[in-house]
Amino acid sequence: MLRYLSAAGWLERGMGDANHHPAACFFTSADSPPLLQSATMALATPLALCADTAADLMSRDVATLETNATFAQALAFLIDNNLTVAPVTDPVGRPVGILSVADLLIHVRACETMKTIAPATVAAMMTPTIFTVREDTSAADIIRDMIRSKVHHLFATDDAGEIVGVINACDFLKHLH
Repeated sequence: MLRYLSAAGWLERGMGDANHHPAACFFTSADSPPLLQSATMALATPLALCADTAADLMSRDVATLETNATFAQALAFLIDNNLTVAPVTDPVGRPVGILSVADLLIHVRACETMKTIAPATVAAMMTPTIFTVREDTSAADIIRDMIRSKVHHLFATDDAGEIVGVINACDFLKHLH
């Protein structure tokens, strides 16, 4: 049986004082909440990635921004679509970069001395690099590329170079069974 020490138990055993104890509260496995019980059981079960390629992992609905969108339009776009990053495309639809919430914050910080947010286009704020993979790229290669590149999102492209999907780090968790 797994046993979890509560913060109170931590104190009772002289393992700390009121200012120095674990932040988490623990339970015995018998009285732990159902979510914790299922997480504990899951730890004992090996997981396997049930996806072979980018096509298996990716979300196909990819919202894109155009280079001529304004700061306000980009901000509204990310909020309305519940996104933290979006690919930026040229007028023909080819990917030319990404715009993230961090890019918007960098722009805001740069405007701090002016006490107002200066007008800017997505082209001026975006990161002019986009990491892409083909739909048939193996899941193992995608994991390696994301780790090496230190990115949380990759965009899948078709043979013509157009974005057909997005893969983020959470997509791997969704495919663990």
